Amino acid sequence: MPYEIHRAAVAKLLYGKTVYPDMVPIYHDLNRRAKAVQRRAKVLVGKDTGRLASRITLTSRTAPPFLWFRIEGDTRYAYHHHQGTKPHTIEGSLSFRSGGRLIHPRVVHHPGTKANPFLRHALPAFLKLGDSVTLRP
Repeated sequence: MPYEIHRAAVAKLLYGKTVYPDMVPIYHDLNRRAKAVQRRAKVLVGKDTGRLASRITLTSRTAPPFLWFRIEGDTRYAYHHHQGTKPHTIEGSLSFRSGGRLIHPRVVHHPGTKANPFLRHALPAFLKLGDSVTLRP
């Protein structure tokens, strides 16, 4: 006996209203969970200037039968902030302010950065929202 997929019913389950009040459409539930992870990551990230926190973005893409949600820190230093760095030397045309004076060193001996895995630590927020959701067969 062959099985048939009722595409309208699957689309309704993914994106639309369902007949059971306690059943949440899948896309909307996943999107809500991804937003919770994004909010949690913004809380957990270090905030010297707030630039990295403001650039933690959520993007989603659907290409049936797949749903993708991507949360990323969109700065050139986000990876190093997340993973940490070893002590290293920075050379080149540098400038920064210290005590009201503009300083132009040729070399800076950076002590390294302690890892702050804010994205990894934000992931449990995805699962915590699932406690109240029930799916019916």
